[in-house]
Amino acid sequence: MSLNEEYHSLSTKASIFVFKVRKICIRSCSMIRRYSKISSMNTLLKTGVDYVKSLTVRDLTRVAMFTTLMCVLVYVFLHLPISPVAKSAQTFGVMLAGLILQPRLATLSQALYLLVGVLGLLVFAGGASGIEILIGPGGGYLWGFVIGAYVTAVVIRKAEEEAKKVGKPIESSMPAITSSTGGTIT
Repeated sequence: MSLNEEYHSLSTKASIFVFKVRKICIRSCSMIRRYSKISSMNTLLKTGVDYVKSLTVRDLTRVAMFTTLMCVLVYVFLHLPISPVAKSAQTFGVMLAGLILQPRLATLSQALYLLVGVLGLLVFAGGASGIEILIGPGGGYLWGFVIGAYVTAVVIRKAEEEAKKVGKPIESSMPAITSSTGGTIT
């Protein structure tokens, strides 16, 4: 098989995967909306379905890549005896998603990660899965991934806007960003 044929084969498989992810997102939102009794929830889910339908293949591929990255980073972890929750490299994945993706896409990638775990894939810390993980002692940590990716993306976008106004590169703004978000520079 030539290099061009291999590339075409991989490209076709990636496109099929991206469209399956899109289909799962749309079906999940539609199913939740169908069984929801709250009208504001219906409006929110309808907006979510419309948003997923409006995404390009490039956006969906990026979301799928960061969801996959989160699934891989779960297996780089450290168990601490003082905590029931294993510490993993996923926080790096969350911040990386916020750094690279737009706020909505970063949020979608983390929400899709949670959905994949709830559906039964062993993608939570320690090779766990299921809804009980999201409502257990580590659930808040996992829900924080969604919020953390969104907040990181918003902070980075604001820093980029400020850097453009001032005319300096974003690297010179990083000390102010990290100190305002509670982080430290090492």
